[in-house]
This record gives sequence, C-alpha cells and structure tokens, in this order.
Amino acid sequence: MVASNGTSPAATVQVSAVPTGTLYLPDKWILSGASLETKTRYPDYSFYVYHPASGQSLMFDLGIRKDLEAYPQCIRDEFPMTEPNVPQSAGQLLSEADIDPASINYIVYSHLHFDHIGNPSEFPTSTLILGPGSTAAASPGYPTNPNSPFLGSILQHPRIRELSRDTDAWIPFGPFQRAFDFFADGSFLLLDAPGHMAGHLMGLARTGADEFMVLGGDCCHHRKIFTGEGKVGEGFGPNNAYSMHKDLETAKTTIGRLAELGRREDVLVCLAHDGFLEPAMKLLPGVVNGWRAAGLKEKIKEQIPKIVVETKFL
Repeated sequence: MVASNGTSPAATVQVSAVPTGTLYLPDKWILSGASLETKTRYPDYSFYVYHPASGQSLMFDLGIRKDLEAYPQCIRDEFPMTEPNVPQSAGQLLSEADIDPASINYIVYSHLHFDHIGNPSEFPTSTLILGPGSTAAASPGYPTNPNSPFLGSILQHPRIRELSRDTDAWIPFGPFQRAFDFFADGSFLLLDAPGHMAGHLMGLARTGADEFMVLGGDCCHHRKIFTGEGKVGEGFGPNNAYSMHKDLETAKTTIGRLAELGRREDVLVCLAHDGFLEPAMKLLPGVVNGWRAAGLKEKIKEQIPKIVVETKFL
C-alpha cells in the first residue's frame, strides 16, 4: 500500500527521546502576555532515530554541549540568565544506552542555534545534514566573526550536506509543501519549516502503520502555541531581538502548519523544549513507537495540570 504522497505505511523508524540538557528562557520571549520578570526551566530534547531496513541511524539534534566554554562569547554572555545544565552529553547518553556514537551515520540539525548543535566530534563517522540556507545564515561563524552566535567549527565539519530547495527532490506531506524523504521509503521525512531561522527543519517519523511523530525543533517553544491556547511572544528575544524567531511572520505560517498536523489523531508533536512530555513519554533507552495504542497523546494532556514548572525571577 502506498500513500497519496508516495510513502509506505510498512516503512517505519524507531525513535527515542534523548534528554540533552536544560536551560532557562525568559517567559516574555516565549508566550504573548507572559510575565516580564520571570524565566522558566525548559528541557532540551534530541532524538535517536534508527532505520531497521538499512541498519542506519541518526541523531536529530544534539542538544547542549558539555564544554560550555567552547561557545561563542555572545552566547556565553547570556549564560547567567539561561543557566544551561548538561549532566551528560548526547554521546554519553547513547553510550549509557549501549549505542556506540561511532555507529551514528547522520546528525540532522533542526537548526544551528547553540542549544541544538551539541558536540559532533563525539560522533566520528557522522555526516551533518543542514536545512536550506543554513550555511549562508551562519557564516562565517565564531571566532572568525567574534560577534557571531554561531559556532564556526560546525560549518568546517569534514562531512556536511546542506539540502537544497532547487536540486533536491521534495514531496508534499499534509500542509507542508516540501518534505525530504530521508531514507527514500517514507519512514522519515525532513520538513522544510522556516521562520525560526534560515534552514530550520522538523522531522516527521513514521513510528507505526497508523502513527507519526513530529520532531518539532524550535518551530515554537511551548505547546500552547501550536495547540492554539497561547500566542507566540513578540517584542522580546535574545540579544535584544524582537522575537525568538528570525522571520516572525514566516514562523507563524510554519506554526499554523504544525498546528494542522498536530490536530490529527495519528500525529504526536514533540518540540525540543516541551516541558510537558515527561513522565508520560519515556526516554532513551525506551522508544516512543506504539504511542498511539498506549494513549500517550491523551496521557500528556492529562498530566499537564500536575506538572510543576521551575520558574524564578530574572
């Protein structure tokens, strides 16, 4: 059986959530109408994706790197406010789950912000995958440009592949016009999801014959935004930006498309910084596959009122 967009329900991937750090973000950056004086602690998830048909695997993002001193100066200047905490790096977490970091074939970056790039040197054989326009947006990077928030060493990686809207083959999926079929069997798509920054990607994993999982990156930073319960913050952002999103209007369009996907009963949305996924969602070495039969989407909704978020004054 082949779906209308050419993908096959028989082709699936295994997905595990990886808790690659935490950080604080000012509430005014995230939600419209939020307190101007407080900040909230957010998780920073990455995802391990295994493709049984080929035996290949990838990491979708790497979270925060442990050696915080390696980051650009303008990022480090905000650490007293963001308070990044990394008990274990992405590579260490995989090793603890008996997954050799050297077995990871690809690292797909949702985008190149500091809390997603991790340390790719932990994965000695991986090829980096970037979304369209990433290199131009981040070049030349720090320290060549001492004021850049982007780490130049990522762009100098020996194995790097940036997707192209012009020369790569894209298929539509739901409201998204461009989806890149990563394993060429419909099991894992990369959705062109611009707005937060140039090259921003989301992952869409087929985790069962009747279920999908969206790896949302930083399409938005709070589930209330894609569920329609809240609106994206405006007027405040890092380094005195107007918003958390480089192109706010395009980001709103992308969020609207994510919201449409999220309303489907067969789609589970997992943002990189969604503080309401645990404990219902199990972490590595557990897998998220089978989430629909397990009622995970409903369990997440039920546990939201019980979760106490960690908030403090700026």
